This record gives sequence, structure tokens and C-alpha cells, in this order.
Amino acid sequence: MEESEHGNPIYGRKVFFLNPPYSIKKTVLGRLQEMEYEIYIIDDYHDAKNILRHFPDSICFINVDERLTPEAWFNFVTSFDTDKSLKSIFLGIITESLRKADRDQFLLKANIPAGLIPLNGKIDDITNTLRGILEINGAKGRRQYIRAQCASDKNAIMYYTVGDKLYQMKLIDISSVGMVAILPFQFRTLVQPNSVMRNITISLNNKNIVLNAAVYGIKKNAQFLMLVLFFIKGTPASVKTSIREYIFKFLDANMISSIIGEAIDSTDYNIKPVAKVEDADDAFLLDIDSTELLDETVHIPPVYDGSTKDLTVTDLF
Repeated sequence: MEESEHGNPIYGRKVFFLNPPYSIKKTVLGRLQEMEYEIYIIDDYHDAKNILRHFPDSICFINVDERLTPEAWFNFVTSFDTDKSLKSIFLGIITESLRKADRDQFLLKANIPAGLIPLNGKIDDITNTLRGILEINGAKGRRQYIRAQCASDKNAIMYYTVGDKLYQMKLIDISSVGMVAILPFQFRTLVQPNSVMRNITISLNNKNIVLNAAVYGIKKNAQFLMLVLFFIKGTPASVKTSIREYIFKFLDANMISSIIGEAIDSTDYNIKPVAKVEDADDAFLLDIDSTELLDETVHIPPVYDGSTKDLTVTDLF
């Protein structure tokens, strides 16, 4: 993934919350979405690794107060270090009730670059803490607004009336500040750059939204025009909220579809995993020249041949 000069992805990071408590889900996550962070919720840890493998360089905050014991959650977190497909995930811990000894174990022995965030404070403080962590880790990147590339959604439509004629256009991209629509080439004279299209109706999630938009640009090819539209100043907050609701619902559906057919994680995290030999150790072994070690001064014991000979009478050394 392309990185900025600070080492963070240019296009930002997706932000996942695994098993968040209801109070956080209800308030804090909605506020972060309003701030245009790309927020997702994973309800079941059995699906978490499958989802995160599809979205490298993401941030994932894990609520360790429910579903598993603190020790099992610790094993879950540390297991990311031994899976190459998950090593790029920035993990963080959120908790309301974790004991000090368990907190210390996560802080001292686990790799949690997104930190450990207590959820016992005020909602504003929790929101600001999470926002600060997201900013430090480049969650937005260069983008300022979350977009849904919705060409696959046949029901994402824009309607525009001129005189007594109604024109229908397919939406292919939308954010809370603008959208891109396709206009058939034969209607190329319908709109002009720098003009304003008033009383547009867009259909999202079977909900009709009326707004005005400025034509920022028109891109042409042989078959159609792509209209780049910005919502004009004064667009009601309720309109932007409805658009964000569509965007996050669309993105969430894509997240779920990414793991259809994949086997769920059946690991028993109550069992401490056996340490794996890292690839670096294998490389070290390959660098050793066995001929340098096996000279005439080294005595190699004979291989036991399965006979009943008394091995207490040693011929081995």
C-alpha cells in the first residue's frame, strides 16, 4: 500500500470495532462516522480474522470485557503476530472492567500500537481519545470524506427534471459532499460545467432525498458523460446524515460479503498457542555450512537398529 512521508497509508485506514459495548456503539461510533472516519463493527470474533485479512493496514479496537476471558483475549491478540496476513493490522484494546494485572499484561506483552483505552470516562473524552489515536495513525490519509463506489447498486439512482421531461441517471460514487452520475451521451447538452442543478432527487436505500448540486466537472467518453457534482452550501444536515447512513450501510454490506463461504475461526483461545519458529530462524539454519562442523574430530553415534541389545552397556560414545 502506498504510504505518506509519515509512514501511514495515503488513502487512510479502515477502522474496525470488535464486539463494542452498546454505549460505544450507540454514541461514539456514530460521532466518528460524522467526522468521516471509515468505521465498521464486527460483532463476532469468529469472523474477525477473516474480515481483517481482506483489509490490510486497518485499525481494530477489541472490547476484551465480553465473550472471552481476558487471558483468551490476550491469546487472540498475540496470535496476530504469528500470522503474516494479519501483521499489518494495528490493534487496540477498549475496556470498562479489565483488572490492573490484565491491563499490564496487554500493555507489556502484547503488540497493541493503537493503545489501551478505558471506557469509564465521559463520552466526549472517549471520543476525543479515539479520534486522537486515529489521527496519529493516519486513519483518514489524504481523503477527507468517506465514499461509496456504488456502481454495483442498481437502486442508487439520480432523477433530474427539465421542463416536462424526467431524466434518470445512474449514481456510481457518492459522499456527504458530492457524487458522480452517468448521463447518456445523447443528452450531453442537458447540463453545463459550473451550472447548478436544482431539485435533484437521489434514491438511496429506497429513500428519496431532494437537494441542489453544482456541476463541478464533466468527463466524456464515446458512450456517456460522468457528471461530477458538489452539493451546494446550505445543504441540510439531515440530508448529509441520510447519505452517510447509505454509505456506511453499503460499505458494511461489502465487508460482510467479503467473507461469504469462508470457514469461521474455530481456534480455542483459552489454550495458549505453541510458539512458532519464525522464518528468520530458518534462514539462519540455511546459512550454516554443515561441512565446517562435521570434521574428523566429531564422533557421530550409531543409529539404534531396533535390536534387543542392552543399551546400558554403551557403544554410543
